[in-house]
Amino acid sequence: MTRRTFLLGLTGSIGTGKTTVSQMFFRPGVRVWNADLAVAALYAAGGAGIPAIARLCPDAVRDPA
Repeated sequence: MTRRTFLLGLTGSIGTGKTTVSQMFFRPGVRVWNADLAVAALYAAGGAGIPAIARLCPDAVRDPA
């Protein structure tokens, strides 16, 4: 039997169950990429996205000190 790889995207508004469904895939071992977590890491203090945000909109970034 040949295993085929495919990409599945989950979309929807807030509260529609995207996280719940992605957890249902993740538990048996399906690789899941969560855009919300990726963006949160970019926006977190020291995140890789902070310099770009500061260049585009300096007032949106504050010094955490």
